Amino acid sequence: MWTNGTESSLEAVQCLANSANRVEVPTTLLDGTTGRRELQENVEAPRSTVSPVLDEAETRGWVDSEGSRYRITPLGESLVLDFRS
Repeated sequence: MWTNGTESSLEAVQCLANSANRVEVPTTLLDGTTGRRELQENVEAPRSTVSPVLDEAETRGWVDSEGSRYRITPLGESLVLDFRS
């Protein structure tokens, strides 16, 4: 389903539902790997908003990073696509 084994599907949905940015950031990553600054511009949110969202998504296994580049994981992609539908 939508979890990495440490949380329930309900907790994952609640996390996304608490903030539009928690959906927008990983949704933006559906278009491919990108940097934090590009995400800030695409989401139209400041670093102080995007950084914690990325950190939380990475902790939950929805996003991976390599240096300053971020990409959505298969788990994150499934979650976002299902949540949006």
